[in-house]
Amino acid sequence: MPRRNNNPQMFAAARAQRRWTGLLIRLTIVVIMTLIPVTLIVVEREAPWQTDWFDLMHRTFEREPGDSRDAVRIVALQKAPGGVKMQGTWPRDRVAELVEAIGDAGAKSIGLDVLLDGLGIFELIENGPGFTGPRTERLSRAIAANPVVLPVILFDETDLARVPSLRKRGVGLSRGLRDEASLAALDASVESLPKAPRLTTALTAHPGLRRQRDAEGLIVDDLRAVSTLRSVPMVQILFAGVTPQTRYDSMATKMVQIGLNLPEPALSDGWKSDVELNLGDRFTIPLDRSGNTTLYLRNKNRDLYLDADAVLAGQVDMETFRDKFVVITTGFGDFAGRIDTPIFQNAMTGELVAQMIEQILDNRFQYRPTWLVWAEIIVFYLLALMFATIFGRRSSLQMLPLGLMITFCFMPMSMALFATTGLLLDGLGLSMGLLVSGGFSMASYLMERDRKHREVQFALLTERAERSRMDGELDVARRIQMSLLPPAESDIASGLEIACNIEPAQTVGGDFYDYVQRPDGKIFFSIGDVSGKGVPASLFMALSKSLWTSAALVHGDLANLQEQANRDITRDNRDQMFVTGVACLFDPETMILKYSGAGHDMPILARPGEQTLALPEASGPPLGLGDGLSFPIGEVLLRPGDLICLFTDGLTEAEIGTHVPGTGPALFGVRGVVQAMQLAASVHADAKTSVGMVLDHLQQRSRTPSGADDRTLVIARVLQMDASVDSHDPA
Repeated sequence: MPRRNNNPQMFAAARAQRRWTGLLIRLTIVVIMTLIPVTLIVVEREAPWQTDWFDLMHRTFEREPGDSRDAVRIVALQKAPGGVKMQGTWPRDRVAELVEAIGDAGAKSIGLDVLLDGLGIFELIENGPGFTGPRTERLSRAIAANPVVLPVILFDETDLARVPSLRKRGVGLSRGLRDEASLAALDASVESLPKAPRLTTALTAHPGLRRQRDAEGLIVDDLRAVSTLRSVPMVQILFAGVTPQTRYDSMATKMVQIGLNLPEPALSDGWKSDVELNLGDRFTIPLDRSGNTTLYLRNKNRDLYLDADAVLAGQVDMETFRDKFVVITTGFGDFAGRIDTPIFQNAMTGELVAQMIEQILDNRFQYRPTWLVWAEIIVFYLLALMFATIFGRRSSLQMLPLGLMITFCFMPMSMALFATTGLLLDGLGLSMGLLVSGGFSMASYLMERDRKHREVQFALLTERAERSRMDGELDVARRIQMSLLPPAESDIASGLEIACNIEPAQTVGGDFYDYVQRPDGKIFFSIGDVSGKGVPASLFMALSKSLWTSAALVHGDLANLQEQANRDITRDNRDQMFVTGVACLFDPETMILKYSGAGHDMPILARPGEQTLALPEASGPPLGLGDGLSFPIGEVLLRPGDLICLFTDGLTEAEIGTHVPGTGPALFGVRGVVQAMQLAASVHADAKTSVGMVLDHLQQRSRTPSGADDRTLVIARVLQMDASVDSHDPA
């Protein structure tokens, strides 16, 4: 029977390989799902789920009219005279009479959303191929006397081939360029709309009618096979071969321009859309690179519809047309047409013109700029990458509710954005994509988790063996670290005795103390607390202690000493660790103690017969935070018998007393150290005895385990200069 391979290195390598394999699978899924919308952008197609989602939002939050409320009227040519249910027999003089009546009522502009020539909507020929006659002249005069916008539809040759009923004699290039300004505007249009279709044929009104009113507007081309209309052209360019001839704007745009006396529409770049069509400074219409804008509709309002026969018969109050934009359109039966939209079906083309006018007046449009599409891809990629990373960890099940919340937040977010701004965020695509990506990532994680369960036993055995080895190494490290510190009791006989105590929270710690006598007789002693705990802190502690003491042996001035120590500790400190502490320099001849803190509590002075207090503040920043820092210096004149106490936060932050809920724990604090030192000074205790009294005082009151934090205490006692025999005698 073959032996099982328990080599920990091979086991770790196999586990790492499986982990990277799972991550690679998840990342591959993310990349594949990211390529789907990118491909759709490149081929300029809208994903099916996007269309359905945008239609749902459109139906849920249909446009509410604002300033455009009651600004438009629709006059429908329902029946020909005599009850014939066709529009082809409507004579032009009767259309002229209708235009004159509406114009006399004070309409702002009148849009003829009808095909005057070419498709038989009106009388096609009067008195021969010249399109002349009294009826045409009557309509020409009506158009000249009123703010009328004539219709135009652009085609290419393939479109004409699909419309056999189209009469060629009503088709042709409408007009050429007239001036340099028109040429410049057309060049700007071609440059701004690189995706605009190259349409070669224009179906326009009678030339005699166009001469009377040079205002033509695109009407909706309902001859093309479109199941549901979601966008309409606002700008189209007519080409002759490869040369642009002229540019047409939509009828709604021209009606607003004429009705409000605005300048000619101009194209510009925009941030809400690829291109913007500007009507002066008042109105901005978002376009795509093809010159189309997305419809933002409300439901049909039948109160806006008026029957043309009723208008001419005097059955309509003509005041209803005053200051209104009036669209004259054709209809079949009960206002039924053949255009479907996401909001309603069987719409007349005039309904769409009317609603486009309302959109312009309200400045309410649907926006889906190209940058938003790329932003969706980036957000999806980042979140999917985050899911692929998270669902490879042990905490992935705990993160699952958060992941689901993030996944499904995009749908209500997109609805809120659409309802307030008209922005078309693909919330459904983001949510479904993240759900699929997260599902694959979760499945991959569960498979890895199953494998990990089979490895737990071996991992535990390996960990125990490693921990035993580490404990032995840490024990050696502790002995080495303690050997770096000077003895707990000083043998200095120059007017000062020092006693110390250190208790690391772990096997090794970051607290340290030190003392040394300089060649000039001054005594340097310090206490320090390195940021962090454990092995890293112990290594940085050894370095900091050595550098601080080295600076003390070089500099007799405490300020220079601190600055030199800070520079040395800062150098090569890539992990940005730091040291807090206090450095003291005592001159036995003058009995002056100079001290300087580095982000640490000030020393406590206990003098027999007087109140015990912390020395005045003289503290700078911690050591190791950067070069060029300064450190204030304090000094005090000592007397024989004075006690100086240095301590770390492991002492002051020990919990004492009974914890009261809601008030936080009571701490030993500086006050506890002061009380213990006051007692030591009152009995003239030496340094070693004082250390014991402080620790006993803490032990009696503390609720914190001794290993909760590193605790270090240093007490120095000033001796009589002639007391060289028994320096511990309080007498």
